Amino acid sequence: MIFDMATFNTRMMNRMQNPLIQAVNRSIHEMVEEILGKFPDAAFFIDKKGKNILHIAVECKDRKMYDYLKSKVHKEEMLAAMDSQGNTILHLATREGSSPNITHGPMNQMAWDVCWFKRICYDAPSHFLYHRNTDGKTASEIFEENHSRLREEAEKTVKDMNNALMLVATLVGTVNYATLFTIPGGFVEDPNSENFGRPSLFSSREGLGSDLRWFLGFTGVAIFSSLFSLATMLLIQLSRFSNLDFYLSLPYRFLGALIALFFSALATIFACVKAYKIIALGVNPNIFMWPTIIMLTLVGIDTAYPTTEYMIYALRCAFSFIGKESVSPPL
Repeated sequence: MIFDMATFNTRMMNRMQNPLIQAVNRSIHEMVEEILGKFPDAAFFIDKKGKNILHIAVECKDRKMYDYLKSKVHKEEMLAAMDSQGNTILHLATREGSSPNITHGPMNQMAWDVCWFKRICYDAPSHFLYHRNTDGKTASEIFEENHSRLREEAEKTVKDMNNALMLVATLVGTVNYATLFTIPGGFVEDPNSENFGRPSLFSSREGLGSDLRWFLGFTGVAIFSSLFSLATMLLIQLSRFSNLDFYLSLPYRFLGALIALFFSALATIFACVKAYKIIALGVNPNIFMWPTIIMLTLVGIDTAYPTTEYMIYALRCAFSFIGKESVSPPL
């Protein structure tokens, strides 16, 4: 067998992978910064499918990498480029899923994917929305195909979670509404009294009237907060659950409902503490109140944090591109 050095070198070059492209593909930010800092022209390398590093960052949904590369490369030229299959940067933004380092539930994942697609739409040339790749598909059509299953899962998840939260909001509102007519101390029943029909503790010994007012105030906050939460959840339940609904509408309503329900539960706890103080059971309610509030706060933060993080990013993107020409994607 004759050893062909040229063939060997060709095969080895084909097996060798470009370090910059691999660093972008694996989200190794430090290596990307180091390579581009020493070899700026390396940004023009493309992989075997004709994708440049900006394409790869978009396809990987790496937000930090994408923002960094835009500030370091000739973004107009690279954003306008296409790969070997005629895919634009919009086509590459339609892949389902987030960055490998981030895990979301179906609802938040769908919201992030819609937001990312709209984010790239702001940067891409407007005619890319109507460009078809070699398979004859636009970016919007591919997005719909890739996310049909995820959208159904997200819709089911939101409805199931919403039903459970609606039950909790209804129970909290009902309990506090009933409390208004069974307040501690009852009502003045003497028809000859000038305070007839009013809470009897208002005219009792000093201090109890103020506590009762706080009790009624907390009860009222709990009722109205639970009603607001319930109304917001009904709006979620009646939503069409289209792709664009997951962009701002559904996350905004879901977050509003959670916050309202949190304040409703918090006000109920404070009303309970005031009730213990009014009826003077000899029990220190603070022993139970603060651990309950801490646990409730931790559960609320854990539940609302993913949606809050998403809303901050989505609103920041929306306000950043106000006044700039952009075609809304027909999702």
